[in-house]
Amino acid sequence: FKKIFLLSDKYRINIMFCTFDSFVAKSLHYNNLNLISKLINLTKNIKIILMHSGGTKILSYYERFRFVDKVILDLSYTAQHFSKTSVMKDIVFLIDNFDKRVIIGSDYPSKSLKYLNYFINNVSNKISQNKVKNVLKGNINKLLNEISK
Repeated sequence: FKKIFLLSDKYRINIMFCTFDSFVAKSLHYNNLNLISKLINLTKNIKIILMHSGGTKILSYYERFRFVDKVILDLSYTAQHFSKTSVMKDIVFLIDNFDKRVIIGSDYPSKSLKYLNYFINNVSNKISQNKVKNVLKGNINKLLNEISK
């Protein structure tokens, strides 16, 4: 990972890093959040998109990276998979306090697009429309514009 992050920074290639630690039958033998923190500190020139925002550990990822401007939290899968759990309150908190650096994707085909609609409808009545728009399209558009320069 260290070589990948250093080369990505050298050639200015943004990184999308999966934050799940439960995607294999064996449990991880390391702390994923600490590993990601060490790797992010190796970079200066790129953005790092943390896919799934740590899942149920979403507030830990928020706390760790809220002052690190190059980090963007992605809600794909997490927002839909945990939409009917207490994690949804954490997601609402995250968007309400961190909307400029949060994006969401559908995580299709893992999740159906109807779940994304459910999420949008559920969040839209709890957070300002400007913040919802940032998360749904504004932030990703800004990121894509930065990349194309």
